[in-house]
Amino acid sequence: MTTFELLRLSLVRFAASFLVLLTTGILNRLVITELGVSAIFATLLFSLQHFASPLALWTGRISDRSRLLGRRRTPFIVAYTTLAALTVPFLPDLLTTLDHASSVIWAGVSLAVTGFGLKAANLLVSALIVDRAMDAEVRGRQLNVVWVMAIAGFIAGGVVFGWALPEFDPNEALDVDRLRLVATLTAVAVVILTLVGVAGAEARVDDVAMGVPEPREAAPSTATVLTRPELRRALVFLALSDLAFFLQEFILEPFGGDVFDLPPSVTTSFNITFGAGMLLSMVAASGLGILQGSFPTRAVLRTANVAGAIAFVALAVSSLTSVTRPLGASLPVVAIFVLGAAKGLYNTGLSHRFMALARPEDAGVVMGAWGAIGGFSMAVGGLLGGVLVSLGESVGLELGASYGVAFAFEGVLLLAALIFIREPKGSASATDSLGR
Repeated sequence: MTTFELLRLSLVRFAASFLVLLTTGILNRLVITELGVSAIFATLLFSLQHFASPLALWTGRISDRSRLLGRRRTPFIVAYTTLAALTVPFLPDLLTTLDHASSVIWAGVSLAVTGFGLKAANLLVSALIVDRAMDAEVRGRQLNVVWVMAIAGFIAGGVVFGWALPEFDPNEALDVDRLRLVATLTAVAVVILTLVGVAGAEARVDDVAMGVPEPREAAPSTATVLTRPELRRALVFLALSDLAFFLQEFILEPFGGDVFDLPPSVTTSFNITFGAGMLLSMVAASGLGILQGSFPTRAVLRTANVAGAIAFVALAVSSLTSVTRPLGASLPVVAIFVLGAAKGLYNTGLSHRFMALARPEDAGVVMGAWGAIGGFSMAVGGLLGGVLVSLGESVGLELGASYGVAFAFEGVLLLAALIFIREPKGSASATDSLGR
């Protein structure tokens, strides 16, 4: 895959970031802070995006074993992205009328459909890279480029949404109309960019003419793939780390509004700070891999989790010093940047780890397992964040302290996940390039 082809394919993830930011960042914060919905209920609702993720294992298997329009990956990528975008224009009306049971039900269904479509499409982008590159190091570097474009999408989305939605009053019809328009235009733009991104990314294969076996004949069973010990350990590490990193997903922007009394335009900029940290660390990690000749996957993942734990402790401290200036004003911003840098290292390490574990004949299952386990952990983490904040308040803690408990718990989880970085002694993968 040429650099131009890779960058064009990366538009799929760039565009998807706008939908993710709109739902998990903008709409979530408006529901909790501006609409006054309880954190536990709101995070449960928005977590439905990730609870649908386990279906990605099924979609990955379908992609491995069948073709649509002569292609294994790109038609499915377009179909799943379109499915994800279809429900987004309806979310503003549904989320601003959550006092009606029907709105709650349809909002939950819409968020689940959006989450499933994005997860399935994004993981098939990774599977397509496996199909196109046989060398694991090359795959890891190429997937890292896709990740960088995804982060660029978050940064660009933060700028666009911060400009388009500087304030929001649910009682103002103009504000609701503006939110509805932004959601609709975002959905349309995401589909268009996805079509541009997949154009020419995968050649049509005539199985009969070329003598290529049917995909279902070459693909191993799902059970066979998932019983590989090195994949199981990687998935356990993924589950714990994603649970930790995403526990803040639905509470970070409300944290800025509830504890620091910041408007939506400012808390949206958290995504820019977070994204900048991710972008810089991913570029630096990729450069390190190129200089060393092989990527030090485990060392990078260890560094990521330790740095993330430090960032969460800093956020916990800032939640208790919100009235202390300048500490209360500056510490969250620094912590969010460090957290972004840790997440960037984590993404880069995971890219190399799972790209090394995947093969063309089972890439859909491996990527699907990545998405299924990771997505479910994101869902539980997002929900748990709201639960911890609400529980803290229910037992008499101040709101800032409740957020602090949630952040501190995230740091502990990241450190606990380090147990699963190391392979058992004597295993084949304990001495390979991933073992550094």
